[in-house]
Amino acid sequence: MQFDLPQVLFSEIISYFHIMSTKEIIQSINNLPFKERIIILEKVLKSLHETKSNKLEKAAKALASNYLNDEELTIFTSIDLEKFYDAR
Repeated sequence: MQFDLPQVLFSEIISYFHIMSTKEIIQSINNLPFKERIIILEKVLKSLHETKSNKLEKAAKALASNYLNDEELTIFTSIDLEKFYDAR
């Protein structure tokens, strides 16, 4: 299946690939012209980065009140401004 990437939404391509095996996906991508392969690579990398960023953001928001209010988690912030000497 050939895609005219400017005309097709990336999500539609991903939906199509859900019914393919990894080997079939790689073979299909290898059959595309170089420019379209680069576009797919950029979209996949962006998707992976956004997924990781979203997970980190959600985790930070979920734990924010704990870090602001739980004394066991914030007890060492009272010494943040003290000089640190590394004993070696």
